[in-house]
Amino acid sequence: MTDTLAAQEASDISTLSDISNIVNNEWFGPGTAAYKAIYLIDGVLPRSTSCSPFDIKIDADRLHTNLRLDACELSRIKPLLEWIIWMLTLIGVWRIAYAGLRLENAKAEKGGF
Repeated sequence: MTDTLAAQEASDISTLSDISNIVNNEWFGPGTAAYKAIYLIDGVLPRSTSCSPFDIKIDADRLHTNLRLDACELSRIKPLLEWIIWMLTLIGVWRIAYAGLRLENAKAEKGGF
């Protein structure tokens, strides 16, 4: 059993050492176009400082895990989410108001109530 574990560990170490040869730093290294495109959000939305991640426990039947959310990452999308929610609210209010106006027009065309 010890020999099998040692052979598996040696195989894992050789596989992990080959990963740096598989992933080319010319494409995804710092300062490349792909890196800048992936981290474009850093220049658009500011990030809060000195915030810590928080854990959410998930217990569902046989699934027990912790979900770790980074508060710094969430703080940068908060203004974007607020804007989306406000726009959806305005669209909803407009649709409700417009539906009421159309109903009044239909009643008026039929000769009132």
